[in-house]
Amino acid sequence: MLFFLIPELDINNIKPFLYNGMGPVLHGAYEIFIYPFGEAVVFLVVLLYMFDMKKIKKISYMSIFLSSIYIFTLSIFIIMAIGENYSSSLTFASYGIAKIIKIEFLQRLEILAAITFLIGIFAKVSIYLLATCMCIEKLLELNNYKNLVIPVGALSLNFVIFSFDSVIEFNEWIFEVWIYFAFIFIVIVPVLLLIAGNIKKLLQKGKG
Repeated sequence: MLFFLIPELDINNIKPFLYNGMGPVLHGAYEIFIYPFGEAVVFLVVLLYMFDMKKIKKISYMSIFLSSIYIFTLSIFIIMAIGENYSSSLTFASYGIAKIIKIEFLQRLEILAAITFLIGIFAKVSIYLLATCMCIEKLLELNNYKNLVIPVGALSLNFVIFSFDSVIEFNEWIFEVWIYFAFIFIVIVPVLLLIAGNIKKLLQKGKG
């Protein structure tokens, strides 16, 4: 889809560079670090069940690298195609740019963008549900996390329905509230767990 967007690109839409200084750039970088890259912490729960640590590092680094390139390229293309003011007003910018792509033999490409978006959301929700059930299994010392999938999924669905009235309200909460509290769970807690794990290993070696 990005390839077909090339005729619509205008480099003047990304000028001037750093018009408001480095402040907005750093703030935007922090937002992207928390959401969506910070969510990669959830994948560690699932990967620990499937791979050893060496494979986890390789998979994690490669995924983050490819995701960074994709998000950077997509962001540049969106701004160059429709401008910063219009793109910032869209809830789903990638869906919005699909509408302006003009191909003689293809129409309504936003349908493909919507399908891709839904597949991604389904995969993301599935990973979150799986990680939640695995954590509950470990905390409660249960035998099988699979028995938790339906009740946890039902509770999560009810929580989402009653928490936010719209996607816009959800996005406002994410970028105005959650990104500041998320630092605790995405950075501080994992670092503390890593330190605690290393201390435990050292103590075990000392006893051995």
